[in-house]
Amino acid sequence: MSGAYYKQGQEVQFQTRLTDAEENRLLLALSPVAAPVDSPLVAVELLRQRVMGALATLVDDRLTQWAAAFSEPPSYDAYQQYVEGMTQFMRLQQRTAIDHLLRAAELDSTFVSPLLMAAFVYGTMEQWEQADSLAQIVSRSRDRLSPLDRHQLDWVSAVARGDIEAALVAIRAAAEITSSESQLFLGITAMWANRQQEALDAMRRVDPQRGFTRDLFIYWNFVAGSLHQLGRHREELQEVRRGRLQFPNNRSVLEAELRVLATIGEPQPWDSLWDLFASLPAQLPFDGVGDVMRKGALEVSIHGDRALADEMIQRSLAWFRSLQPDEAALEANRYGLARALYVAGGYDESQELFEALARERPDSIGYVGYLAAVAARRGNREAASRIVASLADMQRPYLFGEITFWHARIAAILGDREAAVEYLHQANAEGRRFDYGDEFNVDLLELRDYQPYHDWAAPRNGER
Repeated sequence: MSGAYYKQGQEVQFQTRLTDAEENRLLLALSPVAAPVDSPLVAVELLRQRVMGALATLVDDRLTQWAAAFSEPPSYDAYQQYVEGMTQFMRLQQRTAIDHLLRAAELDSTFVSPLLMAAFVYGTMEQWEQADSLAQIVSRSRDRLSPLDRHQLDWVSAVARGDIEAALVAIRAAAEITSSESQLFLGITAMWANRQQEALDAMRRVDPQRGFTRDLFIYWNFVAGSLHQLGRHREELQEVRRGRLQFPNNRSVLEAELRVLATIGEPQPWDSLWDLFASLPAQLPFDGVGDVMRKGALEVSIHGDRALADEMIQRSLAWFRSLQPDEAALEANRYGLARALYVAGGYDESQELFEALARERPDSIGYVGYLAAVAARRGNREAASRIVASLADMQRPYLFGEITFWHARIAAILGDREAAVEYLHQANAEGRRFDYGDEFNVDLLELRDYQPYHDWAAPRNGER
């Protein structure tokens, strides 16, 4: 480290450079730090924070590419908060992550990456107003942002308004500059746009054993999901088993293995793996035992084993019915039981559950949508159309095509296949992300012999 200090008016300024002494190569030149002449230690403390932050970004394997892309390192305290925030996010502890990221931005107002990441984390929690608000705060100083930060701002802003194509363009530009994390987010965004080969290529540029990603168990679900959509199931199984070596007791990764085994018709390890799955704690809100068995039943059904599918849906129902009263009363478990009953054809009981849930949460599009679906399944076209039309009264910002997607489901049940596919395209145009779970959406199964549906669902690779 070398530098100089000098007096300029009533200020003293410090300039500092970090150099690789062995190679005599400049690593980073810090912007001047200034303080009043009569309080020089203020500048010394700020300089100390900047130097420590710069050294941290150069030696920390989670941020080594950061220094090449940013003109100014954060203060050391802000760096520590940022790293902890990113670590917690990769563990899917979103609320804790946001607390650390906002604290990092508070400690160093020149450090905008924490605000951008906090906006994205809010998005993963579907708290879109907060995400949009943070993106707008950062956009006010757009002219002062580094190129990488501008691309990331464009990415977060596009995600918050549901423009997945614009988000993909922005994160591609960010990934061309630097960082494993940008490649990760490129992979996720490409999945949302149903560009599965691009998603897979980006994910494979990430080392899941290093950096922040080493804590991200869902990385393996992303890789498996893209391979699943591409029809490369043997390769999918290999990747999932690599993931299980890294996270041997993770229910989410194990679910991916159960799914691919069902797909390729190898149910032999199911019982032992299922017992293990049921014994593990849930990592995500949607990987409960009964819900996974319901989805597995649909997956098996798609690939032709009706007997096993029927057995699995009955096991899903049995699991929900075995819960203790306090657990069975939880909203998530009542919703899970209602959906399992719907798949099993138990429309009377599922309707009662959906009606009760809708009374408690009248703003829930999903509960009302399922009531329309039950009516359609019973052949009551008039009631189904009336209920699904009532969803228009629930229109609000940040729905990203959710209501339109329900129109597609109801149209599929009623046999209006052309309308159903038109609604699916419209939902995407409104910001609905592609979800590989659509493959085992019980209502969209009505379209599986309809070529326009397959054209809609097919991965869109090669388009840029």
